[in-house]
Amino acid sequence: MQKKKQQHFVPYFYLLNFANSKNQVVCYDKIKSQIYTNNAISVAKKNYFYDVSKELHEKYDLHKLGFDPQDEQMLEDKFSVMEMEWSATLKTIMDELEAVDNLEGFDFRGSMDNRLVESMSRFLALQSLRTPSYRDLSKTFFETVVETSGKHGEFFKAAKDMEPEVSFLLYIQTGAVERISEMLLDNFNWHIVGHRVTDVPSFVPHAFPTSDNPFIHIEHCNEKGVNSLSDVSLELGIPLSPDYLLLLRDKRYPYQSSDEIGKGFYIKKSVEVYFYVEYLLKSSKRVVFTHDNKMAKALLVKQKQLENMGQNVVNQNTLTFASTKKF
Repeated sequence: MQKKKQQHFVPYFYLLNFANSKNQVVCYDKIKSQIYTNNAISVAKKNYFYDVSKELHEKYDLHKLGFDPQDEQMLEDKFSVMEMEWSATLKTIMDELEAVDNLEGFDFRGSMDNRLVESMSRFLALQSLRTPSYRDLSKTFFETVVETSGKHGEFFKAAKDMEPEVSFLLYIQTGAVERISEMLLDNFNWHIVGHRVTDVPSFVPHAFPTSDNPFIHIEHCNEKGVNSLSDVSLELGIPLSPDYLLLLRDKRYPYQSSDEIGKGFYIKKSVEVYFYVEYLLKSSKRVVFTHDNKMAKALLVKQKQLENMGQNVVNQNTLTFASTKKF
C-alpha cells in the first residue's frame, strides 16, 4: 500500500466551510504579513506528520504495547476513518443551523441528536491535540515541569526526551480523545454564536476566520481579581464557518442570567467579533484562513494594531487571561 505523504492537521472537510466556490481559501501568513490564495486541500498539512517509523518502534519497544512496527501510519489511517464520520456530522449540523430562523435562545444540545453532539465532541477533542502548536506547547510543558516534578521526575524527563510523534501516539492510543470528549460534554455549556454586525469598517474583521490551530482557549478572570481557581472560568471555541462560532463555556462562566446557559446568541457589535478574532489570531501558529480578501486584509490590520500595543501574536499557544465579557 502506498504511504500517505501529506497529512492534514486541520481536516480538509472542515476547511471547505471557509472556502469559495473553487474550494480555495484566502490565507493570511502572520509571520510574513502576506496574503495569498490556495486550495483548501493544500493547506494545514505536513509530510508524514503522524508517522512513527520502524526505528522508533524498535527504540521504544512499542511492539510490547501491542503496536505493529510495520504499521508506520497507524494514526493517519485511524484519523482518516474518524474524519469520514466527522465530515458527515459537521455537514448535518451546518444544514440544521441553516434551517434555524433565529439563533437567539437556540438550544444546541437540546435540539441536536445526542449522537451528533458526541461525534462533534470527539472531533473537538482530537482537533485540540493534533496540531503543530499542540506539539510545541506539550514540549514546553514537559521542559518546564521536569525541574519541579519531585518523585515523578523520571516520568516527565522520559516524556520530554521522547520524540513528539511517539508521545502523541501513546497519548492518543491510551484514550486521550475519549477523556477530553467526555470532559467537554460533562463540564461545559455549548453555545452556537452567529453575527449580525452592520456598518463594519473595512479594516475590522466582519466574520469568523479559522486557522492552523483553530481551537481557541480564553480564560476569563473574575472582575474583582483572582484569588483561587474558582475566580477563573474557561471558554473554548472553534469557528464552524464564517457565520457560526461554537463556544463552550465551563460551569463557572459568569452568566448574567440562568436563561443564557447553553443558549445561542448573535454578536451585534464589531468589537465583539473583534474579541474572538483576536484570540484566534493569537492562537494560530502561522496561517489564518478566511473566505475573502477583505477579511484577510482586516486580519493584517488587526495584527499591526496588536504589535503596536506590544502584544506578541506569533506562536502564542498558552492559555490567555482576559477580562470577563458578558455578551
